[in-house]
Amino acid sequence: MSTTTTTTTAVKNEKLSSMDGQLNNFKKMHLKPISGLEWFYLQYILVTGLYMLEPWERKLFNSVLGFFVSLFIASLYYLYH
Repeated sequence: MSTTTTTTTAVKNEKLSSMDGQLNNFKKMHLKPISGLEWFYLQYILVTGLYMLEPWERKLFNSVLGFFVSLFIASLYYLYH
């Protein structure tokens, strides 16, 4: 029983040291900071769930949304003038 515990502990220690190396590599990565508009776009696609769509579906959704927003703005403009 003692040898099993020793080998199990050795395997766990090996895995932990491997994970430490991966963590150090992750810390060394140079990530580019996100500018203001990129951050807002990222929040938009995350909140609405658009990140799960294919690129062509995302473009279609954004086009339809843009059409309705511009239609709404135009109707407000013509309603009050």
